[in-house]
Amino acid sequence: MRKKGVPMKSLTTLQKLKALQKRKYRYLGDGIIAYRTEKDVIVYGIRWRERGRYKQQMIGESKTEAIDMLTRKKSQVLDKKLGLAVREDREVITLAEYAPEYLKRHETKRSANRDQRGVRRVLLKHLGNKPLSEICQLDVERIVQARRNEGCSNATINRDIALLHHMLNRAVDLGYLEHNPIARVKKLKEPPRDPYIFNPAEIDAMVKHAPPTIRQMIALGICTGMRAGELLALNWEDVDMVRRILTVRHSKSGKPRYLDFNGNTAVAEALLALRPKGVKPEGAVFRTSKGTRYRWYAKDFKEALARAGLPSWAWFHDLRHTFGTIAASVSPLPEVQQAMGHSAVAVTMKYIHLGAGATRGPLSTLSRWREGGRNVLDAVSDDVAAGDES
Repeated sequence: MRKKGVPMKSLTTLQKLKALQKRKYRYLGDGIIAYRTEKDVIVYGIRWRERGRYKQQMIGESKTEAIDMLTRKKSQVLDKKLGLAVREDREVITLAEYAPEYLKRHETKRSANRDQRGVRRVLLKHLGNKPLSEICQLDVERIVQARRNEGCSNATINRDIALLHHMLNRAVDLGYLEHNPIARVKKLKEPPRDPYIFNPAEIDAMVKHAPPTIRQMIALGICTGMRAGELLALNWEDVDMVRRILTVRHSKSGKPRYLDFNGNTAVAEALLALRPKGVKPEGAVFRTSKGTRYRWYAKDFKEALARAGLPSWAWFHDLRHTFGTIAASVSPLPEVQQAMGHSAVAVTMKYIHLGAGATRGPLSTLSRWREGGRNVLDAVSDDVAAGDES
């Protein structure tokens, strides 16, 4: 940096400025302005556009500092346009005030329903009135201890903390926080869980005793390997009953995949049972009795397990593990990988449990579970099936 009081005639920038002549300042281009003081010292300033108006600011005798400051100013203006600028009210907004905005922005997430429950039942209960800027790792430890006292597993607690972590990350992007205060919080150790691989008799019993709202969902889950979220997001526009193709649009990878159920009678029968009579089907495949999209399947699935006398700790996702295990026993791994929508065979291998004893049934044969060609939906009597509302 040049020393103060140096005469203008001795400056190396004299040629560029060409003698500022008699003007007070000269615009050099690219947002840089050169000022001439009464002592013939050049001082640099910056000029930028914000909210439709030009603003100017004097920086100092260093042109480099002026360029750096201009870069920061332009970055701040861009952040404000994108809604990423740090807000003046970031220190007073509480988690309860921020939660509706977060949930609104993420209402299309696959886990939107679970997020709503986690925010309402856990995060707002413990941190609702606390400003975002005051949340710290000690708060996380308190939530962990409280959830443990409620009998929650480490996996459940990890999901709660992950939700809070993501909410605070988004708060940083939106300008409510300068940084995530729990960014360095580590996950709790989760014991490995072995999935429950259903056998044909158990599938029959579960479908037979399942509530009507989830009966066909179980049948499609075991016969296609689709995730619960993919099934719940399935629309009739994605079902081609002529070519026997299911289009899975809302997949975990974000890429659609296509399932050919030609020859899989259980899939066709389940879809026909769900198909409204007398009208062209539109919208959600799985609906409640009120006609809204069916979402709360976990409780119904637990009820189906209890009625069938199966372990209560089994998950709906275990149907996908069962599908992968059975399909891999008779079909090449690349075909199973494609059907399950995995990016690599290594991921598919996690769904194959050869020790489970399953020995038959790829996509084209998964519709039959018992010897003699008995269909998975045959466990439901015609009278019961006719009387149930899908």
